[in-house]
Amino acid sequence: DEPWKLLRVEDDEPLLEANPALTAPIAHQLYLPTEVVFTTGIVDNGQDYIVASGEADLACRITHIPKSRFA
Repeated sequence: DEPWKLLRVEDDEPLLEANPALTAPIAHQLYLPTEVVFTTGIVDNGQDYIVASGEADLACRITHIPKSRFA
């Protein structure tokens, strides 16, 4: 309901980290560095959030993150 609202800023430990194995088959075609991770969407799923994200040139990841991580 408030897409502008920051739930948490994480400077010491990343919430999502790159997995170079996901982009290895197309490494020679990438425009972005493989350590770039970006969020494409987030959905409330009760006790956790379902986060759609990608890395480098792919939008291919789904991660469940407990809401307690943002407490």
